[in-house]
Formats: sequence, C-alpha cells, structure tokens
Amino acid sequence: LLTTRVSIRWFLSQSFAGTVDEGLVEYSYLSSHQPGARFAPFYFVSGLLFTADNRQRLYDPITHPVLVIHDEDAYTRFDHLPAYVAAHDNWQSERIVPTRGLAHYERPEKTSEAMERFWASLQ
Repeated sequence: LLTTRVSIRWFLSQSFAGTVDEGLVEYSYLSSHQPGARFAPFYFVSGLLFTADNRQRLYDPITHPVLVIHDEDAYTRFDHLPAYVAAHDNWQSERIVPTRGLAHYERPEKTSEAMERFWASLQ
C-alpha cells in the first residue's frame, strides 16, 4: 500500500508547499518497484530508517563545511538549528520560503543561489 501512486503522492504532498511534481511521483513509483525495493517500506514503518541522537552521532563529527537548506518540513524540525549553527563554525543554514523539505524541486533557482553563496563563502 505504501508504494502505490496514490500513497506516494500523499507522502510527497507532505514535502511540497505547492503542487507535487508528477515526474517525481512516477520516478518514486518505478523506484519502489525495483528488485529488492519491497523491503524499504518495512524499514520505514518500523522506524529503522531514523537515527536516535543524530546530532551527536552523525552531525557533530562532521568537520567539513555544511550548508543546511530548510523551511517547513512535515518530518523534520529545525527549532534547534540556529543554536547548532552558532555553535559550529563549519555549519551554515539558509531558509528558502515557501518550501517543505524539497527546496531543490520547489525553488531550484533560490536553492542554486544559496549554494553559490555558500561555495563563495568558502573561498
């Protein structure tokens, strides 16, 4: 049930402030029907795709420059991001409004501009 076009469209609608990209729906559907892909929904439903203490385990060890592009997101909170960025010299963040987690689809120009500013800041 999680890999039907209807279900995929609903989950994607949680990540788009505007209209869901139908090409992404189709790509997701085709990807979800590849050999072995039937196991991914079980990991999703079981919670095995989520990492506890991700800040300490995953993000703190990163020493190279990081740019976090964000706005609203149905699956992720950003309320701790400003303090985290302030405490880590190698981290930057940029909010692209209005988006819900897929800024590169909804606002590709603004995403590209944010990335260009980030890369320029490293030189």
